[in-house]
Amino acid sequence: MLWAFQYYPDAEEFRGWFAGAKLNKWIDKSFSGGRLQDLASSTSYENIRQRLTKAIAGPSFWRTSGCLFIVDDLEVRGERIALPMSSNGKLADGVVGASDFVSPPLLGMAELVYENEEWYEI
Repeated sequence: MLWAFQYYPDAEEFRGWFAGAKLNKWIDKSFSGGRLQDLASSTSYENIRQRLTKAIAGPSFWRTSGCLFIVDDLEVRGERIALPMSSNGKLADGVVGASDFVSPPLLGMAELVYENEEWYEI
């Protein structure tokens, strides 16, 4: 599953930049241009925002493996990576990522999990 967020410093918010077909179908909302707080569940929003902010502030590469998220009572395991992006080649102002997992029936909102989290300064 591919995804990317762009950071808007004036508004101090992340907005969806692009998402793969699987994520677009799952969230059932327009990802591109959507505000993170509208795309994420209320229980996951702050954790996601903190990690995206850390990725651009470092800038840092981020990786997790193991349990990625929980949908209903189903624990979904796999691997997630995220890298900072820059529109001007100097300052990080976005994050692109990918998640690899065996797809469950995508029936509800996911609670993201950050098992075996690793950060690497770039």
